Amino acid sequence: CIFWFNVKIFQQMLREKVEVIKKNGKLPIICGGTGLYIQAGLYNYEFKEDEKFNETKLKMESKSLRKLQYYCMDNDIKLNESEFQNHKRLVSVVTKHMLGHSLAKDGQEKYYDNFQIICIEMDREKLYERINLRVDLMIKEGLIKEVKHFERDHFSQLAIGYKEIHEYLDGEITEEEAIDKIKQNSRNFAKRQMTWFRNKMVVDRYELKGDIWESVQN
Repeated sequence: CIFWFNVKIFQQMLREKVEVIKKNGKLPIICGGTGLYIQAGLYNYEFKEDEKFNETKLKMESKSLRKLQYYCMDNDIKLNESEFQNHKRLVSVVTKHMLGHSLAKDGQEKYYDNFQIICIEMDREKLYERINLRVDLMIKEGLIKEVKHFERDHFSQLAIGYKEIHEYLDGEITEEEAIDKIKQNSRNFAKRQMTWFRNKMVVDRYELKGDIWESVQN
């Protein structure tokens, strides 16, 4: 049995758990790094998915990043740089625009009255070093073997780590090139996540200076 997890399911589960924790008189703490998921849970992020939406979205997923970007420019859709370079985000935006769904209020109004988002940051070079080491560990612990036995479906092709190993297994690039691409794409993803938190939500940023966490001014 394969269970596909997505942001809509996460939103529902998060809100259910938050209510249980609050009823028990405790303070809910959400820990994670995926900006869209956090935003969907804490803000009024609506999912207007129906058969027509899913059909249109599937068609848009086959479009290249460049074509989706041209659509946004032609229709004067305002996006920040991170969104403009994110294929998945553009697919969602273009699909909603084509079907006449509102883009303005998506994730802008708070779902909860009172919450604080704390963003823990670290030196960029140290962060990238950790990402590189993590990729090396994934390879050592059998990522290539895992991908060999994983069903080749749409979702796996999009995941960082899987798509690059698929390219290696298909003979398009060498194993070393695949590992380098995973590291580069992972670093780019981390950068986009930081940009998302800074541009999409109000966050209190902190950075470790020696042994002390210091506030980072925007």
